[in-house]
Amino acid sequence: MNESPRNPEDSLRGFPPATVAACLAFRAQGDPAALDTAITGIIQHLLPKRPDQPVASFPGTALLVEDLGLDSFSMVEMTFIFEDVFGAPLAQEELVKVRTLDDLRALIQRSIPSGK
Repeated sequence: MNESPRNPEDSLRGFPPATVAACLAFRAQGDPAALDTAITGIIQHLLPKRPDQPVASFPGTALLVEDLGLDSFSMVEMTFIFEDVFGAPLAQEELVKVRTLDDLRALIQRSIPSGK
């Protein structure tokens, strides 16, 4: 049975308009600034407890769990969203090594299919 491809926008339902716009801008134009806005916006939306400052203002060395407060459920959800929206398959063996915001950015950039 063939499954029709999912619309990446379905994964972004309920996300803030700026995050959705950044995701779509990256998909359409490959703009690295849009990718970073999309990544931090997705993380911000998935955090169980909102930090005092926007995720985008945290340094790249910020720890995803300890500093930002991502939990295991949010990490799994985030992985599926990145795969759906950016077509970036995130290998489990690579994902377990991700500790910081910069680690995540680098993994996503490496995982995005060429041509984006």
